[in-house]
Amino acid sequence: MNAELLKTKIKECGKSIGAVASDINVDESTFYRKLQKNGETFTVAQAAAIKDALGLSAREAFDIFYG
Repeated sequence: MNAELLKTKIKECGKSIGAVASDINVDESTFYRKLQKNGETFTVAQAAAIKDALGLSAREAFDIFYG
């Protein structure tokens, strides 16, 4: 996972990490911990929820989570 790209996309969407965490029903501190581990502990469902919360295209989501 490309945590830096995810952070960039969050900023581009005008959201904060806390807002995205809330959108996917994860505590903000948990979201930060997942980012610190380079996203390795995001579930597939959480990745899909992040994609939806940020309005990412399938390609953008792939680049972030699998690229």
